[in-house]
Amino acid sequence: MRNISKILFLSAVIMLGFSSFVTAVDRFPRPDFTETKHQHPVVQHVQPRPAVLEYVDTAVLLACLILAVLALRSRSRRNMSLLALFSVIYFGFYKQGCVCSVGSLQNMTQAIFQSDFFIPLVVVLFFVLPLIFALFFGRVFCAAVCPLGSLQETLLIKPVKVPVWLEKLLRFIPYLYLSFAILLAATGTAYIICQFDPFVSLYRMNGSFNMLVLTGSIIGISLFVGRPYCRFICPYSVLLNLCSKFSSWHTAITPDKCVRCGLCKDACPYGAIRFPEPEASDVENKKQKRLLKILLLIWPFLIIVGAGAGLFSAEALSHLNKTVERAESLSSGQKTPWQLDLVTAFRQTGAADKDLYAQATRILHQFEIGSTVIGGGLGFLLGLYILRMNIRRRQDDYLPDRGLCFSCGRCHAYCPREQLRLKKLKEENNAG
Repeated sequence: MRNISKILFLSAVIMLGFSSFVTAVDRFPRPDFTETKHQHPVVQHVQPRPAVLEYVDTAVLLACLILAVLALRSRSRRNMSLLALFSVIYFGFYKQGCVCSVGSLQNMTQAIFQSDFFIPLVVVLFFVLPLIFALFFGRVFCAAVCPLGSLQETLLIKPVKVPVWLEKLLRFIPYLYLSFAILLAATGTAYIICQFDPFVSLYRMNGSFNMLVLTGSIIGISLFVGRPYCRFICPYSVLLNLCSKFSSWHTAITPDKCVRCGLCKDACPYGAIRFPEPEASDVENKKQKRLLKILLLIWPFLIIVGAGAGLFSAEALSHLNKTVERAESLSSGQKTPWQLDLVTAFRQTGAADKDLYAQATRILHQFEIGSTVIGGGLGFLLGLYILRMNIRRRQDDYLPDRGLCFSCGRCHAYCPREQLRLKKLKEENNAG
């Protein structure tokens, strides 16, 4: 018996040793095509992408962020535009939008909430690096490194101003999108940022009809409305906005001092310039204090309503999860053809029904907690948003809004102090 075991073990070792040559051996003899001189096709195998290229991509990202900072510090709009064009070509058409810093927040979310989820280092770096640069230099990633923003920056040909009231309403959408994306990623349900990325269809030259329509719509709007995706949709912009508010070396409209000429007030197509505000009068101060008292009274109500709405929608949202959908199909009496396919696929796995139900119940519980917390958080943010829109703060100069500014440098050329600087620089170069 022991000899038989040794023979079987030796046979297994030999088979494993020759397994690497299996692809080189035909299963059946090939037919003879001597008379027709037909050439047998060469069997080709798709090789995995070398791991070193991931770090090359990270190095390119870091280099582009540094170049964006240098272009901004030198106030070179030309260099910023060239860098944006490179980002569209490299991160967009060559890399086909993956790895994407915008979508990487879903990987980060799932890694935080699911201990068995592995996240590559390159994805972490693509998520963290733009935020670090925003924390010190502003949103230079948006300016000319992000393939989504760079494309919109390049497409804008005839800017049209969005009404202020409408812009303030639309700016809340990214917070909703971010919350929804975090909830679905944390529960392992879907990566909706990648699924509904309007530029992937363009960069990969394919996509469903609905996605192609969405892509065409965003591109068409981008010709006249500055960065509509970045300003009113992008969930990653919420984090960049927050980090950029604390930036120590953010760009300024003027190279030295503001003369309050007002020439730059219409320079920004993104509505990111804050105008001078005089000191509020006593009447306005009383009005703001009264508004603050009212808001403090309704603020808890907004949080409670948001949390309740989140809890109420948890069950409906949980049906987006495949596991919950399979459990629902299994327990359903009258099954649709789609549900029958789900049940058949589940039966083929050999798993027990009770295990599926237990897993679906656990996921539903995660949705209940997540939806409640997110709903309450959105209620809190809505109150804060209303407060910020109605409070005036004194400001003497024309300044970029550090959170909203994309650090693109479009406003520089409108400043007369900048024109004076360029004139002096040209004279120095001619003299030299």
